[in-house]
Amino acid sequence: MVAATDHLEKAVTLGRRKLQQCNGRGAMVIIADADDDCPAHRAPALLERARKSAQAVPVSVVFAKAEYEAWFLGAIHSLRDDGRIADNASPPPDAEAVRGAKEFLQQHCMNPGEHYSPTVDQPALTSRFDLKEAQQACPSFDKLWRDLEELFRQGDPP
Repeated sequence: MVAATDHLEKAVTLGRRKLQQCNGRGAMVIIADADDDCPAHRAPALLERARKSAQAVPVSVVFAKAEYEAWFLGAIHSLRDDGRIADNASPPPDAEAVRGAKEFLQQHCMNPGEHYSPTVDQPALTSRFDLKEAQQACPSFDKLWRDLEELFRQGDPP
């Protein structure tokens, strides 16, 4: 999550420069946890700041409600075959309403003896979770999906 005022601008400027080194094609997608805030209220101000630093590079901002791990909860069926997620793990009725999604994942979805580590498990689970399942279960993931479709329509995939 970008907290300090200038960290976002520095990160976006760095991303823009890297894209310029790759013949200027591409786009940027910024994903952050909304925590207790409403994603729809936080995103516009962050998007405005990002667009100023991105200049001509297309940019999107999506806030996961409330945590990125809620997307895993929404698509938990697709993650059950990795040996870390319990074979009987089921999504909660409203994955994005779970506060403490990391802890919920640890307690209700992982096999005994397995521990959730964001730095290790987040990339691994991200590479495997069913995008359509998450899209149906999590409106904030559906927002990411729609933004990606729009960026691809513009001709500069992220």
